[in-house]
Amino acid sequence: MRVALANSCNSYFMHVYRLSVDNKKWGGTKNGQAKWVEYLNAMGLGRRIE
Repeated sequence: MRVALANSCNSYFMHVYRLSVDNKKWGGTKNGQAKWVEYLNAMGLGRRIE
């Protein structure tokens, strides 16, 4: 993931994000955003390292 972020275009990652959040199975963008955060937290992203 680090290499992809360092060497890829931000528009690609924004596109993937929008496809995920706007997915109809979540029932709206607020639910999609909550699911996105849940997935990122499950991968250890978005948490403070202590």
